Amino acid sequence: MRLKGAIFDMDGLLLDTEAQSVLCWPAAGREMGYEITTEMVHAVTGTNHASCRAAMEGFLGPDLDFDRLYRRVGDLIFERMQQLKMPLRPYARQILEQLKDAGFRLALATSTNRDRAEIELREAGIIGFFDTLAFGNEVERGKPAPDIFLLAARRLGLSPEACAVLEDSPNGIRAAIDAGMEGLWIPDQILPQERPDTAQLATRVFPTLREAAHYLTAPVGPEA
Repeated sequence: MRLKGAIFDMDGLLLDTEAQSVLCWPAAGREMGYEITTEMVHAVTGTNHASCRAAMEGFLGPDLDFDRLYRRVGDLIFERMQQLKMPLRPYARQILEQLKDAGFRLALATSTNRDRAEIELREAGIIGFFDTLAFGNEVERGKPAPDIFLLAARRLGLSPEACAVLEDSPNGIRAAIDAGMEGLWIPDQILPQERPDTAQLATRVFPTLREAAHYLTAPVGPEA
């Protein structure tokens, strides 16, 4: 089946937020008296609120005031992104334009909650490219469960087999493959040499969104 839909992650794929995340998690942790390592941040990259809570309580203990920590991290990231004028990852706008022109239906599937994500997408100037949006607070199970991608495909009116997912995180690639979709990995903070299991699991690995765009819009077209 020829691919008809492309489902995009947001943080670390379209918006250059993950570089801020690895700074803001430890900063928020220090304010509350916790040591949060890069490895811990990588473990929760791409997960929704509920999955992140479970992981962080596992790292820091059940008495963790997770909601306070999570809000503080979100505020710090949002503040830094606004200072940086909500920067896009390289080729982010171009891939959306190319796929739209090629007739793809586009969805956004982000673990971020709707209120924060919509603000960030509008300020980045890319919200209008998407035919539908799916948010982390709309599914019970976050990535690496496939729920958010299946929700996005339903909203596009497409079967999973007709969709490709573009992701920067191992959790997102696992979710895409388990959803029965192509999983295109464009790494950001977590590199293939750190996660060879994800490199093997992914349908394709690309260094940037430019190469992913070329793959999806190739004249012969990929088969799902």
